[in-house]
Amino acid sequence: MSNKSERADDKPTFINHDFELPEEIVSDLGELPEIVYGQKSKESLASFQNQWSTQKVAERLAKASELYSRDRYQDALRILVKLKTKIKNFAPLDELHGLTLYRLGKWRPALDELEKMELNAGSTDQTPVIMDCYRALGRAKKVQELYEELRKQSPGPEVLAEAKIVLAKTLAEQGEIDRALEAMARSQKAIRNPHPYHVRQWYVLAELYENKGDLTRAAGFYRMVVDSGLDSYDAVDRLLEIT
Repeated sequence: MSNKSERADDKPTFINHDFELPEEIVSDLGELPEIVYGQKSKESLASFQNQWSTQKVAERLAKASELYSRDRYQDALRILVKLKTKIKNFAPLDELHGLTLYRLGKWRPALDELEKMELNAGSTDQTPVIMDCYRALGRAKKVQELYEELRKQSPGPEVLAEAKIVLAKTLAEQGEIDRALEAMARSQKAIRNPHPYHVRQWYVLAELYENKGDLTRAAGFYRMVVDSGLDSYDAVDRLLEIT
C-alpha cells in the first residue's frame, strides 16, 4: 500500500462531478423511498426526526447542493459539516459531502464518505470519483482493480466512460501512454449527437495523443470536441497551439 501523502498540487480528473438531489428529497424528504438510497437512509431519517424537521434537512441539503453547483465548495462544506453532526448514514448527504471534499482535493476524507455511500446505497454512480481519489493518492493498482470490478457490473455508459477516463489518466501518469490509449480504444468513434461524456473522452484522447507526440491525431480529436456543439473547454486554444 502506498504511503504517499495527499498532493496539494494535484487536481480532480476531467470527469463529471455533478450532484443532483433526487426529486423525492426536494419535494418531500419524509417520503424518501427505500429504493433511492437504501434502507439505512430511511432508518437514519426516522431516528433524526426528533432533532430537526425533515423539511429543514431538505432545505439545508438543497442550499448546499446549489452552492456546490456554483463551485462554492467551502460554503457548501460548512453546511454539510453541520448536517453531518446531526444525521448519520444518510446517503444523499454522504454523497454530496464526499463530492465536496473531492473537489477540495481532500482525497482520503472524500473516499470515506463516497465508499460508505456506495456500500449503503448499493450504487456505483460515484465509482469513477472514488477511482480518481485513489489515483491522486498514488494507488494505481487500486484504480485498475476498481475499474475491472465496475466493468463486470455492466454500469451505465456514462459511469463506464468516466471510469475509463480515470483509468487512462492513471496509466498515462505511470508513463504507459499506449495502455492508456488502449483503454480508450472504443471511445474514438465520431458520434452524430454526442453526450458530454463522449466529448470528455475525445478531449482526453487528444491529450494522450498530444503527449505521445502524434499531433495529427491529437488535432483531430480536439476538432471533434470543438465541433460537438457542447462545451469545448480549452480545445480551441489547444488546437491552435499544435497546428
